[in-house]
Order: sequence, then structure tokens, then C-alpha cells
Amino acid sequence: MHNEKGDLMTGDSNGTVYIWGDGGNRITNFVKHGHDGPVLCVLYHKGCLLTGGRDGNLSAWTWDKNMDKAATLHIPPSEGGVRTLLLREGHLIVSTTMNSLLSVTIATTGPCPLDGVSLDPIPITQGHYDELRALTVIPDSFLQADVLTAGTDGVLCKFNSHSHAPVWKLFMKGMQYLCVDCSTIGDVIVLGTKDGRVLQLEIDQNSLQVMEIVKEKVSTNAILCISLSPDNRWIAAGGEDNSIYLFRLSEQQEEEEEGGAVGWKVWGVLKGHGRQVVCVDWTLQPYTDGVYLLRSCSATPEQKFWNVLTCQEVDGGQLTTLTWASSTCTLDHLVTGVWRSKQAETARVNAMDVSPQHTLVAMGTNQGLLSLYRFPCTKDKVFSHTYSAHQTVQAVRFTPSGHCLFTVGGHDSALFQWKLI
Repeated sequence: MHNEKGDLMTGDSNGTVYIWGDGGNRITNFVKHGHDGPVLCVLYHKGCLLTGGRDGNLSAWTWDKNMDKAATLHIPPSEGGVRTLLLREGHLIVSTTMNSLLSVTIATTGPCPLDGVSLDPIPITQGHYDELRALTVIPDSFLQADVLTAGTDGVLCKFNSHSHAPVWKLFMKGMQYLCVDCSTIGDVIVLGTKDGRVLQLEIDQNSLQVMEIVKEKVSTNAILCISLSPDNRWIAAGGEDNSIYLFRLSEQQEEEEEGGAVGWKVWGVLKGHGRQVVCVDWTLQPYTDGVYLLRSCSATPEQKFWNVLTCQEVDGGQLTTLTWASSTCTLDHLVTGVWRSKQAETARVNAMDVSPQHTLVAMGTNQGLLSLYRFPCTKDKVFSHTYSAHQTVQAVRFTPSGHCLFTVGGHDSALFQWKLI
């Protein structure tokens, strides 16, 4: 980066900034160890040198012989380090190593643009920087955010699909999330990880503080799908080891009899699939004894139905009239036509979802195609609208209104929003 006089400004991996007079090969000034770690960006503005580092600090230095520090602005730890800086119409745009764009309204009085300023409360955008496979929707969010994503970078993001605005973000270092689900209002979040863990988080609706309620390692293999029952009392997690792990929130009466505390417990393991379990759905209403029924699909593909109280498989032939709280299972008697379409015959079906109005079914494939069919879809060679999306589509979900559709693409770290017209 050069200033208007032609001086070249550079930063090194030790946090030191060098000034090369007139862009030559002689160092005329420097800021020693201005950052704790590498300097990732420099910018000159009206007699101040602005620098950003991997330490998450945005600093301003007075452009004189001593190069004294004039101000420092710290970005949140969840945003990582400061990657690049851009001045635009009185705002300093800050891109971060965690794939976010932040904004600062710079000071208009005084010599230092960072004097007395703070980050704007709402980021311009936020996202992921590693593989993104986990996606769900929030029907009645208390934060006005109807979409939730989680990635192998340990980042969870909530967005508003109407304004496209980021609403909430959480970073949990070391966590590699592959699947996510949440309660109707979004205050309870359940997640599955690459190393076989099941987590449940609760968000306080007033303070937004996050509490970790469950963190249980149930398998040595990855958890590929997870679902929270409509009453928030059961968790079903499908794994790469062909099993489904059940958690149940115990009743007060049960714990009083056993002398324990009310909380989540591993209820059982459902076995019967021949390959990895890729999706699970709960019934919308309790099926028997006040308990919801569970259905699951494997990568074969095959579909199974389960009584979670007894941990036994049940005959699905008598269950065709049930209403399901979600429709992520890729195999069902109402979508057999999708599997006999050209798109499914020439690629692997990765994800599926049915619109809230039960008029459309969306399918994503390993070839990166997104296809829309009429629902129900039971005929051979049915017509579909097909679009090129990601390199591979890992998850597909309709928004609660049914007016939009979201897809995530895995290694591209991207979340796409599609509008139905």
C-alpha cells in the first residue's frame, strides 16, 4: 500500500510495520511489534496509518517521526483477525479472517479516524470459512432470524431471509459441525459433529447467553443428521456407523423416584440400517403414548420407522397418512417419482425437502444441481425445473413461508438463497 507521497507501507509476520520512503529500498520509519502476530493489512488515511492484524486489533498510528499509537479498535473474537480495510463514504469496511464484513463509522473530527468510534452493531454480512453442511430453518424465531447454519469451522450463524441480514453468530473453537436442528423459536439448538458428538445449546432470550446443556460423545464416527422432536424432549442423531442415537429429557416424576436430577439422558440406539443414516424426521403430533414417531433414511437408500419408547422398528405400511414435522427424508412413498427422474438417475441424491404448503419438493445432488418438482411426485420421468447451484448440494431447506429456498454447498462454504417466482 502506498500513500499519496509514494511511500510504501508493509507489514511482516512479527507484527512490525515498515515505511519505505518514496517506494524505494530503504526503510525510513517503522512501528515495531504493532500487532501480536502477523500484520494482514495497512491503509493510509489523512495523516494516520491504519493497520489490521491476526490478533483482531485495528490500530491507528500518527504519521510522524515517532509513529505513536493514536487508537485501537478490537473486533469480537468470533470474527477472527482483520484481513483487509476499505474506506467508503465515511465508513471503514473491515473484512475478517472468519468471512465477515464489519463496518465502522469513522470520526469526522480530530486527526485520528478511530478516535472514540466503535463497530456498527450489525455486520454487513457474516458466514463460514470452512466446509458448510448443516442447515435448518426457524419457524417462529425470537430473534427474527429464520435460517440457521453450522460448519466444520465451529461457527453458527442465524440470518433473516427477508432482509438478508445477519442476526446472530457463535464461534465454538474445535467443533466440526455436520448437522443442526433447533426448536420452533430457535432458543434450543442441537448439533452433530464430525467426531461423533451430540451437543445441545440453549440461548437465553434476554441476555443471549449460550448454555451448553448436552455434550456427549456417542460414536467414533461422524453424526450426519440430527432432529429435535416438536416438544423439545427427544433428540435423534443419525450416524456414519448406521445407527441412530436417542436422547430423552427426563420427567420430574421419574427423577424424583430415582433420586436424580432432571436432565437429558441417552435413551437408546436404533440399529437396522445397512448403511450410514443421512436423515431423520419426527411426526408433527404424538403417535402413541404421547410420544412422537421417528422415520429415517440411509444412503442405500432405505426408509425405516421407529417407536422410540421401545427402540423397535415398526411397519411403515400403516403410517402413510401421518403428518411430519419436517420432510428431510430423501425416500418416501410421496416422492418416488423424484427417484425415477433423469436428475436422480444420473447423480446421487444428497438432500430433499418439501415446501410448507406441500406443493413442491426440492432435491439437491452431488453434481451441484437443484431440482424442483410438483408435490406429491409419484410418476415416472416427471418434469422438473433444474438449476446449477454448488459443486455439490449438501442440504436443502424451504423457508417457513415457503417463498424461498436455501442450499449449502459443503466445501464452497456458501449459503445460497433462491426465490420462488
